[in-house]
Amino acid sequence: FIQDPANMFIVGATVAVDTFFLIGGLVTVYTFLRATEKGIKFNIFLYYIHRYIRLTPSLAIVILIHATLLKYFGNGPLWNSFDDHLIESCRKHWWAALLYIQNYVHDEQACVPQSWYLSIDMQLFILSPFVLLPLKKKPKLTLIALIVLSIAGIIVPFFIAYFEELRAFMISDKDSTQKYMFSYYEQTYGRFGAYIIGMILGYLIHKVKNGEFKVALSWLAVLSLWVICLGGLLACVYAGHDMMLAEYNKWSHSLYIAFNRPAWALAISGIIFICVTGYGGENVNLIDFTSLIAIVSGPINAFLSAPIFQFLSKISYSIYLVHYSLIFVRVASYKTEFTIEHFYM
Repeated sequence: FIQDPANMFIVGATVAVDTFFLIGGLVTVYTFLRATEKGIKFNIFLYYIHRYIRLTPSLAIVILIHATLLKYFGNGPLWNSFDDHLIESCRKHWWAALLYIQNYVHDEQACVPQSWYLSIDMQLFILSPFVLLPLKKKPKLTLIALIVLSIAGIIVPFFIAYFEELRAFMISDKDSTQKYMFSYYEQTYGRFGAYIIGMILGYLIHKVKNGEFKVALSWLAVLSLWVICLGGLLACVYAGHDMMLAEYNKWSHSLYIAFNRPAWALAISGIIFICVTGYGGENVNLIDFTSLIAIVSGPINAFLSAPIFQFLSKISYSIYLVHYSLIFVRVASYKTEFTIEHFYM
């Protein structure tokens, strides 16, 4: 399966998670600046409580289902592996999941495995006032600090990968994959880079919306930015295929881990910024050569702004909470051999 470069669409798809980290940082900064602009006082207690109440009830219900009812959802020769993977982990570590610390408090398997993301996101949210409050009083110095932090978001993963001798992809033997997950993939200190880039983007978008920061780009600059962003996204997903198949090299794998996710976050940031500043189709003069840009960017902006996403965004958290268990129930219920095919994967 991994011999085919086209299947990097599956193997390299984990960068999609960094889109959510990016948006998390963006929304945190943007909503804070909008609120302070309206004269709303920052209450750190309510800030934390609101976040916890918004996320936790749904998570708690899923944890309860995992620990009690999930074992009755199917059966089959693979079903015994189901207990250790999804059921016992929630019976042992439910409290760590509800405290959003289980990326540091678990053994082989976390309760609701995909909720490692929630732990990191909550931890970054708890730390965010250390950025938000200075950003209000001394924005220039804070912005410099954020740029330094975003660089640290490249350096730290590099050293983790280098000294732990991590492979750049999850597809490996069990021990290597587990070390990859525990040392880097599920750790806040390994994944904060995209969140910081999102914070910087949130600040810039706020300035653009307020008219404090004017953006005037030529058609060549806009077209170049689109090519760089879209090309960057494709490169982040597909460029590591040869390295994955070649003999392990500590430097190449460490550099890939260091740069791939921040590069993805920057490319997504570029697309968001183009659309927000009006270069996604609205501010393009169709009379001259810039009609070429309109042909490219108009449909992209229209798609990303489609009203259907407002509905999907409201249910995406619930989908996220149950998707892993649904996949696992399906796999563990098979009673005959199955073939790894593209659609199945």
